[in-house]
Amino acid sequence: AYRELGDTEKAITFYKKILGINSNHTNANYNLGLIFYGLKELKTSKEYLEKTVEIQPNYAFAHYSLGNLQKEFKELKKAKESFQKAIKLRPDFASAQNNLGLVFSNMGDPDSAVKCYEKALELDPKHAGAYNNLGRLYTETGELKKAIESHKAAIKLEPQNIKILNLLGLCYLKKENFDLAKNTCLLYTSDAADEE
Repeated sequence: AYRELGDTEKAITFYKKILGINSNHTNANYNLGLIFYGLKELKTSKEYLEKTVEIQPNYAFAHYSLGNLQKEFKELKKAKESFQKAIKLRPDFASAQNNLGLVFSNMGDPDSAVKCYEKALELDPKHAGAYNNLGRLYTETGELKKAIESHKAAIKLEPQNIKILNLLGLCYLKKENFDLAKNTCLLYTSDAADEE
């Protein structure tokens, strides 16, 4: 409850008290992992999440969260395994599919990445991140028409996302469609100014 209310210090104290009584308490370890992740204390977060999956190997969200950390640490093989475990435990886990796609992309396997993004979109047609990542990958492989379609789909879901607008504008620029690039960049700069 403390975590949801934004009182991080009380939440940490609360969960550590629980671990003082039972060091194998799954939820206390998992929640501390998430809290420390939010605080950007990634090594500490990783320790709690590793403990969580050790205690509860069937906890899909713990494998997913651990995979996100491993991805940040550039431990791509481990991240791939964590996301695959999460998906095996929850085959409908669209975000795990999406993040597995990011790992494959970072490992230089664009074909596997596309399959993951497409599976994520099959599971959740409103997953803007999967559309965006698909667009980024298509941009990297020079498939600009597909990249633009993917970024447009992402923008429909998150019209105020300036990062996606920026990527869409860059696609138009690469296609030498300068008017659309300009208009997209104007939206981008307008939204960026609104956030300040």
